[in-house]
Amino acid sequence: MLSAPDFSNKVSAGARYRLVGEVNAFNFTTDAEHRVYIVISAFDYPERLVFSMINELVVKFKQELGPQSLTCPAGALDTKARKLFQAMTDDYDDPTKRDKLMQVQAQVQGVKLTMGKNLDSMLKNIDKAKDIEESSHQLQAQAAK
Repeated sequence: MLSAPDFSNKVSAGARYRLVGEVNAFNFTTDAEHRVYIVISAFDYPERLVFSMINELVVKFKQELGPQSLTCPAGALDTKARKLFQAMTDDYDDPTKRDKLMQVQAQVQGVKLTMGKNLDSMLKNIDKAKDIEESSHQLQAQAAK
């Protein structure tokens, strides 16, 4: 894809692109110097979060390795870039840690589970109360006899 003759004509610097497959999504952007920043994620990883990661990656990469990346031979920055990439993937590994919306959704899910358990307990208590009331009526009826 990157080596396609018309790639640079169809891809604008700074624009966001996402190709979604059955398992993964290929998320990428390019910069004015024709560097391509690709993040491969699970297809259901939030798009807004993956592009937040790419934007952060672009800034950090340019600060740490930018000028070198334009003139070095292939693979020359592997060691230096690996540290940067590892730190970024660790930060973005759990979307709920980076995304406030997902944090709120996780909290709502927790509340829903708690409420479901509480409702089940209340229904069981109502059933027990009905059983006790019925037993009480039966005991009263037997006592009257």
